[in-house]
Amino acid sequence: DEARRVEERVRESLDYIRELPPAMAAEVRASYQIATLGAMVPVAVLLVLAFVSTFFIREKALGK
Repeated sequence: DEARRVEERVRESLDYIRELPPAMAAEVRASYQIATLGAMVPVAVLLVLAFVSTFFIREKALGK
């Protein structure tokens, strides 16, 4: 299958994208963009929630 071969080659080296026809290269780049957004957006949301939660944590002195 052509798609599997392209996937395998791109995973080996991103430079392979330059060898692909322009339309296929655009699809591969779009796939990577979607995957990157899918990974980064939840992390960014978690980061913001963690940052906001720091304002609600009260400092407590440690006893001896």
